[in-house]
Amino acid sequence: MQLDYTLKTPEERIKYVEQLLNNSSEDINSRYLSYLSDYILFINDKNQTKKEKISEHPILTRNREATIDKRQISYEEIVSTLKDGEDGIYALITNDKNVILDPKEKISDKDIEEVPGLREQLDLIPKLTQQFEQATGARKYSLKKQIIETWQQIYILRASFRNSISSNKMPSHVKSLAHLNIPENVYIGEDTLVHSDAILTLLNPNHISFLLCYYPQLKQECIEDLNSDMHFLLMDLEQLAEDALLSNYPMLYDLLVFKIDGLSNEEIRKQINAIYGEDHSEQYYSTVWRKRIPKLMADEAQKQYLIWYYTNIEKGKWKKCGECGQIKLAHNMFFAKNSTKDGFYSKCKECKNKRK
Repeated sequence: MQLDYTLKTPEERIKYVEQLLNNSSEDINSRYLSYLSDYILFINDKNQTKKEKISEHPILTRNREATIDKRQISYEEIVSTLKDGEDGIYALITNDKNVILDPKEKISDKDIEEVPGLREQLDLIPKLTQQFEQATGARKYSLKKQIIETWQQIYILRASFRNSISSNKMPSHVKSLAHLNIPENVYIGEDTLVHSDAILTLLNPNHISFLLCYYPQLKQECIEDLNSDMHFLLMDLEQLAEDALLSNYPMLYDLLVFKIDGLSNEEIRKQINAIYGEDHSEQYYSTVWRKRIPKLMADEAQKQYLIWYYTNIEKGKWKKCGECGQIKLAHNMFFAKNSTKDGFYSKCKECKNKRK
């Protein structure tokens, strides 16, 4: 039997199906009955594909399953971030429920300035787009996929940086970030400092601050994933914290551990006072945690790369400190600049800082 798809209303199709059933002399099996039910039900669904019209489960399509999953997950995430819990949802509801469950705000200038790695990803988009317009075939498809994935990473980075950490539930964007590919190209710029094009790098103090804030969640998510770049990035972060803080700044190392363990600033203040006899404001510890510790760690990463580079790749100039006697790289990361013959002070920065 042929179905008449020119009929545009449910009433017309119901009447047509009734006539088919009454006039049919054949035994109608269950599969054909399902076709007839789909023929009636999908009259209002203009986007339904022909393939889905004859599938075994045509009512719950792939697109609908994705929408259902998205709404369930998004609802749980929103509730977990509202102070009033589920009651807070009602203040956000609009006629279009997708607005509150799948928001997509434009990337602002403030986002570009503050979110680590965002500017680099945005700069990559026009380059990929230009290549896409000139490409053909498989190359064009590959570039399109790369552009989509880059935009996904941009919004994941922005969401991860802006949202607060939930102690009892891992945000989905942090979970996604734990499994992103993080390729990195490291180079020495004209300013003689080390630079990286990675979306997250230990050479940038803002990136380190971000990683430290989300360290417990990221560690939990990727600790067993040996194919994850984040797994090894966190291993390097742990070693860098020891190298930068443990010997020269033991109090700051303890502060870092207390913060990662979830202690409040008031609790940290009491602990530091008991161990080191120092008493500072809670704001002081917050500033040290977000600013000074990441800066010290990023500086240590810079120094380690410079020493490796000028030892293994290019012959560097070295200088003996007039106070500690250590031979260090003649570079402004190790010695302050002045107008002497070699351009640096005789005492290294570490000795000058200890004297201060």
